[in-house]
Amino acid sequence: MDQSVVAPSTPRQRVTPKDERPDRPVRHPRNIAGSRPLRFSERADLVELMDRPDGSLTKLHRTLDHFQWINILLSRYRDLLRRHVIRDMLLEPEREWRFVDLGAGGCDITVWMLRQASTLGLRVSATALEKDPRIVSYAKEKHRDVKGLTIEAGDALDRGCWEQADYVFANHFLHHLNDAEIVRILRLVAEHTQRVFVLGDIRRSRLAYICFPFIGGLFARKSFTLPDGLASIRRSFLPGELRAHVQEAGISAQARVESFPLFRVAVIGGPGSGVLPR
Repeated sequence: MDQSVVAPSTPRQRVTPKDERPDRPVRHPRNIAGSRPLRFSERADLVELMDRPDGSLTKLHRTLDHFQWINILLSRYRDLLRRHVIRDMLLEPEREWRFVDLGAGGCDITVWMLRQASTLGLRVSATALEKDPRIVSYAKEKHRDVKGLTIEAGDALDRGCWEQADYVFANHFLHHLNDAEIVRILRLVAEHTQRVFVLGDIRRSRLAYICFPFIGGLFARKSFTLPDGLASIRRSFLPGELRAHVQEAGISAQARVESFPLFRVAVIGGPGSGVLPR
């Protein structure tokens, strides 16, 4: 009598939801055996995961949530705004000021600026300019009730997005651009700023790259914070590189590059900045 051959059953595989799939392999900052050592003598040509239009929306929103704390811990934006913007506003406290934040992301910095100004009795209207429509939607939903805040979708490289402003600020915006775009932005900023501009970013170094996972790792779950933070460090600047961009943009007479702890660098200038070029 013929015997039937019964194939062993195959366990059903769990389908991983899209938002849980890795967008690409994330390597530990230490070099993998046999790989070429990372170079920090020049900017790396990398695309951050949050800048990819096909990336997970859930991870993007989580990353924007994390930026609020990353910025407080590492970016020194409050010190920069107090020293160079708020101090200048207090010279004429009766005026109404216009403040623009380039590449504003989740608008945590813009909102902090408005609240500080309100506490000091200053009248400030702020425009947060952001290119990514996904981030614009996130910021509008999160800050829809903030008085004095306008969130606009637009590319800062487009001259049509620009109007005259008293103060122009940016945090971790320049390193998302290539060298030619940085020169163009510097020219546009200098042309449209009536008082002070402050463009803060990361000072590239191997030590910064090694240290960041101790903080970025705390925010790694289901977000782009750790891999994009490491990519940002590799895409960021040495002070001399920014000085060369300032010179190429033709604004050396009204701006300077300032370096300060921890791993920070900024282009500071404008008619009311009170800083002399170095």
